[in-house]
Amino acid sequence: MWWLSLLFLGGEKLQESRGFKRKIKHLEELNLELEHEWEKLMGLGQSNAALGEHTSIFETALAKREADLVQLNLQVQAVLQRKEEEDQQIKQLVQSLQTALEKEKAKVRSLKEQKMHLNRLLGLPLASLCHRWLQPRPVLLDKTAVISELRSCS
Repeated sequence: MWWLSLLFLGGEKLQESRGFKRKIKHLEELNLELEHEWEKLMGLGQSNAALGEHTSIFETALAKREADLVQLNLQVQAVLQRKEEEDQQIKQLVQSLQTALEKEKAKVRSLKEQKMHLNRLLGLPLASLCHRWLQPRPVLLDKTAVISELRSCS
């Protein structure tokens, strides 16, 4: 019976050995799974780093575009301000030209009134003579021609 106990002990060891083998196989499977997950994690880490680089590139480009936009906005404001100043200058120029035109019109009216008053005072023949004298003539006139012209008007 001693051999039975040996068998029993051997059987126990065999079962224990089989249990260890199963545990080892299970641990090896877990190790493979852990390695697979580790590789996934490394891939995700690389993807994350690449995304971080892309994000940095996009943020830099965005910051540049925002700065360009601010610069363009300042330029637009400057152009609008210059346009407003030019408009004000043009308005002032138009106003001064209108004022000058009104003054000229007033002078013309005054001269017309003076002419009408002069015509009334001097009579039409003398006024027409004066008008003819105001026309351009040769500088050298004969004295007798002037006297005869004056006599013909009166």
